[in-house]
Amino acid sequence: MGVSLILHFLLRMQEQGNASAWWALGEKGTVYINIPVDGSGKVRLMVRGVKSIVNARSQNGSPIIEGTRVKVVNIVNPNTVEVIEL
Repeated sequence: MGVSLILHFLLRMQEQGNASAWWALGEKGTVYINIPVDGSGKVRLMVRGVKSIVNARSQNGSPIIEGTRVKVVNIVNPNTVEVIEL
């Protein structure tokens, strides 16, 4: 029983790690690497209780500098989110 329970939790963690961007919708975080005009940077978020760094781009294409508070408003793909400044 104990081994199967451990395997269950390990497999769940693996599954969650592969799709963390999907669970980021609505989360607030901070720009970690500048988001350039019409480009991608990185944001630091708390996703399901885990600190995560996720690829991000601005929803309106404008630049957002490091340290700016943002909110995830859209999922572009499993590895990239769209954010707005707060």
